[in-house]
Amino acid sequence: MIKLVCPKCRGSKEIPLEADEVNYSWNRGKTHKPCNNCGGQYQWGKATGKVSVRPDGGACLHEYTGKTVGRCLTAYSCRHCAEGFTIDSGD
Repeated sequence: MIKLVCPKCRGSKEIPLEADEVNYSWNRGKTHKPCNNCGGQYQWGKATGKVSVRPDGGACLHEYTGKTVGRCLTAYSCRHCAEGFTIDSGD
């Protein structure tokens, strides 16, 4: 499968913290967090700096929609490239 450089983090695997995240105690001293477009959005996932190709040939800036498929299980799929993952909130 062909992967392209993530358009959100531009391959760096990190994005700046949002203004409301800076003051959280677990972010003290940090300025960036893992990118949530190229792997950081997955349960236990790590940002990779690479994303799937959209049907138009560009790098995907994912836009996920979720569907409950079990009591604590939600399946997400991207509206543009159909990449998907599941999250088990019972973990």
